[in-house]
Formats: sequence, C-alpha cells, structure tokens
Amino acid sequence: MFSRGVVSGLCLGLSVAALASPARAERPRASYRWVDPSRLDVAEAQHHSSNVIYLNPCAGGCTIQPGWDDSRIDTSSIVTRTVTISEFAHGTAAWDAVVSCVAGMYEPFGVVVTDVDPGSAPHFEAIVAGAAANIGANGIGGLSPFSCGVIDNAITYSFANMYGSVQDICETVAQETAHAFGLEHEYLCEDPMTYLTGCGAKSFQDTDAACGEFSPRDCECGGATQNSFQMLLREFDAGQPTPPALAIVAPRDGDLVQPGFVVEVEAGDNVGIGEVAVWLNDQLVAESGQPPFVFNAPDTLAVGPVAVRVQATDNRGETSEKTITVEMGAPCSDDDSCAGGEVCRSGRCEADPGDDGSGGCRAAGESDGGGAAGGLGTGLLVLFACCLMLGRRRSKEAPR
Repeated sequence: MFSRGVVSGLCLGLSVAALASPARAERPRASYRWVDPSRLDVAEAQHHSSNVIYLNPCAGGCTIQPGWDDSRIDTSSIVTRTVTISEFAHGTAAWDAVVSCVAGMYEPFGVVVTDVDPGSAPHFEAIVAGAAANIGANGIGGLSPFSCGVIDNAITYSFANMYGSVQDICETVAQETAHAFGLEHEYLCEDPMTYLTGCGAKSFQDTDAACGEFSPRDCECGGATQNSFQMLLREFDAGQPTPPALAIVAPRDGDLVQPGFVVEVEAGDNVGIGEVAVWLNDQLVAESGQPPFVFNAPDTLAVGPVAVRVQATDNRGETSEKTITVEMGAPCSDDDSCAGGEVCRSGRCEADPGDDGSGGCRAAGESDGGGAAGGLGTGLLVLFACCLMLGRRRSKEAPR
C-alpha cells in the first residue's frame, strides 16, 4: 500500500484535500520535549549526517522502543516503554497528498522527503500515524524531541489519525520535524511552527518572528525572535524548487482561430498554483488564481498570426511559461465559410453537434457512444438540423 517513494518536486498537481472524516473545530496541538540534558553535548557536537526525512505511515503498526533517538534501530527518547503506533488510517490518496504537501514545505531547502524506508542509513524519521494514546499521552497532536540544535536520526510523532484534514497533518509534520532541527514555536500565524490558526495554509516564513504559543515570549534557545526559513536554510542549504507543470490544451500550435477563441490551460504544482496569466501578442488579456483556467480571447484581435503566451506561477514564486502561435481568421459569415463538419455561430466556426464525422447523420437519440443522447424528441431535432445542413453541403459540393 505504501511502497511508492515520493521525493520533493515529483508529486505535481496534487491538491491538499479534506479527508473523509470531518474536520475538527479545534485541531490538536503538537508539542516538543527536551531531550535528556546529559545527552545534549553529544547531540550538539554532531552535525547531522543526513538530509533525508522519512515519512512513516506505520503500515501494519510501528514498534518503538525506549532509548536514545535513533531512527535506524527504532529507539526513541519520547517513549518510556515499548509501544506500537497504529497505521495511518486515511487511505492511500490522502497519504500521497500528505507526502506531497510535506515535500512542498521543505522544497526551498536541501531536504529529501520520502516514504521509502532508508533502513540502516542515517535519516530523520517522522511517524505520521496513530494517536497520542499509542504512546500513553493525551491531548496532543504530535511530539518531538528537542534541543537547541539538530538531533541526528531523530524520531518525531505526528498523530495523523487524530486529524481531519491533510493540511492539518502536513503542518503538524512540518512542525514536529523542525523541532528536531532546533526550531521552537513561533507567534506567527503563517508559519507551521505556530499554534495560531485562521490564516490559510502555512509555510516556513523568512521573517524574524517572536517565539511563543498563544502570546509572544523570549525564545528558549536565546534571543527575542526566530526565523524558521533562515534556520533551515543555514542547516540544509538551498534546495532546487520545482516549477509548475504547464500545458496549453487549446488551441493547438498552428490552429486557425476566430475572434473570441478559447484558451484552455492545465497547470499544477506540489505547493499550489498562485496564478495563471495569458498574453496575446505580448498584451496581458487574462489572469486567474482559481481553476479551471479557461479564458476567452478578445474579439478585437487583427487577422493574422497571434502569439499565445501562458505563464503559471506557484505559491513560492517559481514560474513556467509556454508559447504557441495561431492564425487569426476573419469572422465566418455562414456555414459555407467553415470547414466540413463545422457550423458558423456568432462569427466563429464550431464543430457541428449533429455531424457523425463520416459525412452522415446520427440516428435520432444516438450519442457518440451509441447510447441515448437525450430522448427521442431531442434526437429528432438534431437529426433534422443535421440533414438540412448536410443537404446544403452536398448541394454545394455536387457537380453542376
């Protein structure tokens, strides 16, 4: 069920959708626990040996034993006895969306997010499954070991089965994994390190923000502010952001078009599309941040070549661009000025709904697939209209 590996930048176009269970009015709060002070010198003396975050759905259940944090042998400073974490309960589609969302969170940094177990190789492990009761805790949505630096091979817990949306799970995973990298809670709603809600989807912010949960406070690791983006950048260096996937569905390159033609665009990105914009002959004519991305060209374009340029921008500012050229034709005046199988409507040649593509007419009530298209009455009207146009076309083409 969970054998597919997913790395940052490869899951384009996946939406962060609601899960089957209803969203909670108040999401569980994640937290962190200071590691054994006697081990802090060891933790701080080590530089992390991996940039891999393994998201573990605990297929069949995860068994974790107490001990110093080591993802390679499944020991954790968080637990005081051997525990079993129950499997991620929301299904494969939700799991794929969670992995894609977490990968998007860490995309600006040199971090690899995967759901393939690295085994004995060094890695950070995020258990994304179960509930707080699995480890004998209550009232929390996640838990992480914490010091004022990176805890190598740390295991963190995001109790996914307690949440009602992919976004909540994703943001909890981002917070818990970042705790293991030395990040505290921030009093900044837009950042995943916060307890604050109501400001939309979160991402690591390049902002000097006060530390704190429900009110500002000094940071426990020193200073009055924390910049989560810069801390992660300093630790892992910059990543390679993925530009949006972009396609111009209609028209096609080289098509003959009429005034008011439709430009249809498909765009997707693992961190979400911010905006799609269309230029015709270098003039911006339309832009939208919400799919479907379908736009009408103005009726005032001159006859001749038209450059159709489309640009998609994701929520991190990365862009993709495509350009095609079409030929603007004069408005049609009647069906005779259109190609075979087309009719003239409002100055544009469009496909004839009654033409079966072979020069004949469909039987009354028959659709493309041979089924009922909408009742005998509708079918007779379509057939009658088709035969009228077909007769006109054949009389036009017959030898004189």
